[in-house]
Amino acid sequence: MLVRALLAPLLLAVFLAAQSAPSHVWFTWTGDTGTTLCVNFMTRGEKSIEPRVWWDTEPRAARVAEYRNQAKGERMRIEGLNDRWIHRVELKDLAPGARIHLVAGDPVHGISREHVVRTIPHDGSPLRFVTGGDMGPGAETRHLLREAARLDPDFAILGGDIAYEDGNLANVGKWDTWFEYWADEMVTRDGRSVPMVLAIGNHEVRGSFLKTEKQPVAAVVPSEGVTGWADTWMMSAHAPHPNCMYKWMQWTMRPEI
Repeated sequence: MLVRALLAPLLLAVFLAAQSAPSHVWFTWTGDTGTTLCVNFMTRGEKSIEPRVWWDTEPRAARVAEYRNQAKGERMRIEGLNDRWIHRVELKDLAPGARIHLVAGDPVHGISREHVVRTIPHDGSPLRFVTGGDMGPGAETRHLLREAARLDPDFAILGGDIAYEDGNLANVGKWDTWFEYWADEMVTRDGRSVPMVLAIGNHEVRGSFLKTEKQPVAAVVPSEGVTGWADTWMMSAHAPHPNCMYKWMQWTMRPEI
């Protein structure tokens, strides 16, 4: 009986930590890229935590009490995903070009590891960024992110079709995998986590944002089939009259067209 009494609080603490410890910490901006930073993270469980971030300009090895600054944020749920919460905390009045050391979460339920993020300088110095999209959760994406991080970018622009979950809640595991890859691999050689500048694509919203919003729109594929999308055109290597195709492509690329 004594052993059970001693184990009960320990098991409860482990359960709470598993339910509410932060995961998928990622960084974006909604304001000035030199003086603000948006810290986003997810927790699991039916009950939410009060989202907080502790930060400093010096490393503190995730010892919460030693960070000189903290901020509180907001939380939200995605309709239909009742086992997880999305949290956003915005840091303000940061110094441009500063290395920010931070942890996110709640001391009772668990905090993240310490991340390092750099704000964008305001001194006119050159910036480096990477851009891409159409990723998905495959192993090739992990390799791609690892190679991108070796370029030491200040940020990454992602142009949509990120996890290829097609707006289907049943595919949320694809986002979990993608975020795991991002957290593990998109770290520069000097230890900085790379912030994202994001756009949505058709594979985030079941083919159309308006369709997701229950508007009467749909994507239609011609019965004859297609060879490309939007402003992308392809020509067969065995086209019988390639000069005609080249002339047509040149015509479509004119500014007035």
